[in-house]
Amino acid sequence: MKRLNVLITNWRAVNDVGAVAWFANALGAAVWIKAYDGARWLDLGEPFCVIAHKLQQYGVDVGAWGYHYGGLGEENLLLECYFYRGDLEGYEGPRAGLLIDAEIEFERSGGLANARRQVDRIKASPIPVPIYYTSFAFPRLHSAFPYAVFNELSGGHVPQVYYNHHGWACPADSVIISLQQHHASGIRLAGVMLPIYDAGPESGWRPTPDDFHQAAFAAAASNVPSLWTWTWEQHTWADKVALWHHQLLVGAVKVQ
Repeated sequence: MKRLNVLITNWRAVNDVGAVAWFANALGAAVWIKAYDGARWLDLGEPFCVIAHKLQQYGVDVGAWGYHYGGLGEENLLLECYFYRGDLEGYEGPRAGLLIDAEIEFERSGGLANARRQVDRIKASPIPVPIYYTSFAFPRLHSAFPYAVFNELSGGHVPQVYYNHHGWACPADSVIISLQQHHASGIRLAGVMLPIYDAGPESGWRPTPDDFHQAAFAAAASNVPSLWTWTWEQHTWADKVALWHHQLLVGAVKVQ
């Protein structure tokens, strides 16, 4: 497993650069901060670049992400996450990369054209870091989603793999089925996004520690490039210890 990536959805609920940096460095993790939602900046308390720069001064690799609805101008905020630096000496932008969260809105009428517009504009920009997207885990169940268009982004796809979908109760099976469908569809895979336990209920369901470990090891055994988890502000001490143990174990296992 090349990299652990942990998403932060609500920076204000964290609001502690030192603590985030300590955990990120202990885990060897990149930290991805949600900076915008659609075409509006989120209120982080400080500009994204200021927070990112502070984390970078602790040696943390930082990325930026936001939710895309397919509206006009949304890609502008993604680009500005990288290009806006203010007067911060030594700040190089979100070096881990940029992440687009694109979901049901792009399955609807006009979604393909909106994806095409956003991706073309992003590809035309001189951003030197990877640009990823995250969306549905099972392409066969979401044939209307424009994977082929988003697949043109430099980073590739990070599917959001839950463990209780469509009768696949086994977390390892959920990961493996997702990977198989990606390979069969020619979708470039950049990692898997897993909910970690105590990260909050999803439709009345809460993953367990064992769910997370089964899914994470299935990904590691399948040589997935990276593991992504969410969401940092809801991770407990136990969650972070579990991630730390997982990183140690994966680092000790040589997968052929």
